[in-house]
Amino acid sequence: MKQSLRNEMLKKRKELAEEEREFLSEKVMQKLLGLPEFRKAKKIGFYLAKDDEVQTLAMIKHCWVGGKNVLVPVVEGEDMKFVKYSPVHQTKNGSYNVPEPAKKEYATGKDLVIVPGVVFDRKGNRIGRGRAYYDKYLKGKRNVLKVGIAFSFQVVDSLPKEKHDVPVDIIVTEKEIIRCRK
Repeated sequence: MKQSLRNEMLKKRKELAEEEREFLSEKVMQKLLGLPEFRKAKKIGFYLAKDDEVQTLAMIKHCWVGGKNVLVPVVEGEDMKFVKYSPVHQTKNGSYNVPEPAKKEYATGKDLVIVPGVVFDRKGNRIGRGRAYYDKYLKGKRNVLKVGIAFSFQVVDSLPKEKHDVPVDIIVTEKEIIRCRK
């Protein structure tokens, strides 16, 4: 079931025209920037978006200009780590063709992590691309607020949950903010 739902959502994302994806990503950004928890955060983990995902570069630039520390993930073997990033850094395609900084300066500690997903449910469960890097990284990190960003069609009522899955606390789409954890 997870794989068929993943494939269905990936297909829907790929079908979005570039202009529509940019427009919806801008709406997601407006909602995200309005979150009190986001405004308060000083160190934020972001992902560098692939073409079909909610675009994050404008969000990252906004944070950078506002004096926030931006960190992005890099995959090394079976582990994901975060490195410092600013929009002036050169990037290269890393593991799985995910953009990452060419020069890596490792960083620890985050107030908030923006978590990508292929599909989310209203309880914060998510299906990613299937390698569980975010689940492994976020496991046990109770002091880090986990915020999923997605297009509204990527949110469903319920998803199957496995023991290793780490849910997000908040989901932000272009239409709504869903608080999953009390």
